[in-house]
Amino acid sequence: MLTKATDDTTETGNHLGYLVAPHVVAVNHQHFLNFRLDFDVDGPINNLSEMTVAALPQSERNRQANAFAMEETMLASEAMAVRDMSLAQSRAWMVMNPDKKNALGTPCAYMLMPGSNSVFYPLETSRSTKGTVCIASLLGNKVQS
Repeated sequence: MLTKATDDTTETGNHLGYLVAPHVVAVNHQHFLNFRLDFDVDGPINNLSEMTVAALPQSERNRQANAFAMEETMLASEAMAVRDMSLAQSRAWMVMNPDKKNALGTPCAYMLMPGSNSVFYPLETSRSTKGTVCIASLLGNKVQS
């Protein structure tokens, strides 16, 4: 997307861009980076799980109402593996080999953790992306490389 010429030298007159110099508007836009990650976490058979965080209700064990817990959900199909990030839930994903254990006895894995980000601003009808994370090679609950 290119900068746009304008007759205005002080304000754009709309909110579709930001005046960066006299007669020059930098149009609002987003950048999308796409990567294909081919995981073989200690072998070709991997699983995918999603981790979300939620506050726990106030209770006898959580008197100050400041405790929270992480919940892990296995994503067992391609349809389930098209996911959007959620800053409110601190959502992250883990690609793991359930058959290989690390020194702690948990599956060897890689974490996919969204960093600095934002939501997709265009209307859903114009959406050209499926989700923040799309694992397209799931068969059952096995990720094939």
